[in-house]
Amino acid sequence: DDPEQTTTGTTVNHNISSYSFTYIKVVARICDNSSNQLSARRTFYGYVPPTPTEYPPFALTANSSDGYIVSASTSNYETSFMPYKAFDKVTVGNIVGWHSAESFTLANSDHNNTQSLGGISGEWLKLKLPSAILLTSVNVVARSNLDSQGPDVWYILGSNNDIDWYQVHASTTVVFNNSGSGVTDTITSSSSYSYYAIVVSSTRNTACVISEIKYFGY
Repeated sequence: DDPEQTTTGTTVNHNISSYSFTYIKVVARICDNSSNQLSARRTFYGYVPPTPTEYPPFALTANSSDGYIVSASTSNYETSFMPYKAFDKVTVGNIVGWHSAESFTLANSDHNNTQSLGGISGEWLKLKLPSAILLTSVNVVARSNLDSQGPDVWYILGSNNDIDWYQVHASTTVVFNNSGSGVTDTITSSSSYSYYAIVVSSTRNTACVISEIKYFGY
């Protein structure tokens, strides 16, 4: 028979070099089943990840705003669909978000132009953050009443110098508007980056429109 185990836990918060983390101290009391006498006591420590934060944490009002910089491979209808509008927290409406050039073949929806990032062909939308974060999920929202312009093959790339790009996530999740809530993909990554980009290799139309994209991490 397995020995009886009882545990007690203590949660402790630490802040080292402005990085906050939590660990749990667990004391296990292990008893012998036959005599019910204490035979051992063990202390374990477990790491508790921080709660992910939304990035950017506020609505952007320009391509360069409070330490965040947004750029894109192309942008159609520049004044109406500027790149930063994919980060302005507006998810419902026809003239909302970032609109790429019409660089996708309608017959198969694949990208057919020269734009690429990190060796991946596609239209891209890039965000520079004030500091590096570890990504845990991403939320992408398609255009209202025109879901076909949303991505259906897309990648999330990360970089720390805007030169060397690394694939963080690959997805075939079809992006819809879903009344402004879009779709969310969970991301498993072990590296933090100060640049993130979505690269869209396929849509269901001739252009890509992203009403909103939200990164979550810490």
